Amino acid sequence: MSRVRLVTAGLLVGAVLGVSILVVIDSGIWSPAIRSAGVEWLRVPEGNLQIGCVDELAGEFGRPSQKCDSNEDVVSRASMSVAVEGFWLAKFETTVEQYALCAEAGACNKRAKERDYDQSTCNWRNGRLQHPMNCLDWDEATSFCQWVAGRLPSMVEWEYAAKGGRFARHLSQRVNGHEQPIPSGWSIYPWGDILPSGRFWYLSKQRAGWVLSRQECCNGGGICVVGPTTLSECSETLRNEGFSGDADLGARANFCDRNCPKALAGAAISYAKNGWISADVDDGWSATSPVGQFGSRSEARWGHADMAGNVWEWTSSDWVSKVPDSKLGGSKKEIRGGAWDSTPSALRTSARAGQERSSWNDHTGFRCAK
Repeated sequence: MSRVRLVTAGLLVGAVLGVSILVVIDSGIWSPAIRSAGVEWLRVPEGNLQIGCVDELAGEFGRPSQKCDSNEDVVSRASMSVAVEGFWLAKFETTVEQYALCAEAGACNKRAKERDYDQSTCNWRNGRLQHPMNCLDWDEATSFCQWVAGRLPSMVEWEYAAKGGRFARHLSQRVNGHEQPIPSGWSIYPWGDILPSGRFWYLSKQRAGWVLSRQECCNGGGICVVGPTTLSECSETLRNEGFSGDADLGARANFCDRNCPKALAGAAISYAKNGWISADVDDGWSATSPVGQFGSRSEARWGHADMAGNVWEWTSSDWVSKVPDSKLGGSKKEIRGGAWDSTPSALRTSARAGQERSSWNDHTGFRCAK
């Protein structure tokens, strides 16, 4: 039986404490869809997801090859293709202003308002109303989502929305002497395959048996042209086509750039020693940025913003590691998306980490699903 869903997005039925009721018709049944505190819901259609990372695509073209991290592929890829039902996901990470409304309504506690670090990186305590709500634990995030008639997304839902069901671009395999596209079913980053720095990739390499179907150069906005064989020719061609001369349109996400050490304080020394700071990139923020700061160029396929960087995002899923740890006791939850203090590899759509559900920090926030 086909399902028809109609959302009258502009119909305001009532407003109490910033809560508006929208009319939804779902299979002929009228039910309320609550837009609370300005949460904007975007529909994610049903589809299929290949969970995890592909070594051949993990490297950033034009830079040294990077293999998938151990936590990006929990089991055999062959057994990790799953069907995903359609759902709704908030366009933005939950902001301080939204969470404060929940607290004023008595549905969320106010403990996070008193939390902070020496570097003043907890957003509620410091009045950053349009920044993502951070410094809260899993249960506190869950309470907010329940208040807006939602829930935290599962790790499958989160990864599916971030990858957007896309095929990997530019890659092909030889079959009977002919090149055919590779249906990898994932995007390296939520917006596609452009580096988080926003700089172009020059795609002319062959790696691990996979070959490029053609030579292209792309600027930071995803504009690609065919033919150039060197980096200088790529830049010249882009200029001749009327695109930006250096093919660099700026960062697409908030990650650990040249500003990051200001918020890291003492940890900056170890970050620098391990090469975790992208000192040649300026995303404009030392810690979190306001949500949606990077505009449409940072959005995933279905319009979701900041699914890479800014703050890691709580999911409803228990953390499962390749390396069993008897001390965990099932108390860790999976977080996704990377944060302002992350390296570019942590911003990949398959990157994942675990965090104790009772813990809080300045680099973890959330968005809701329903």
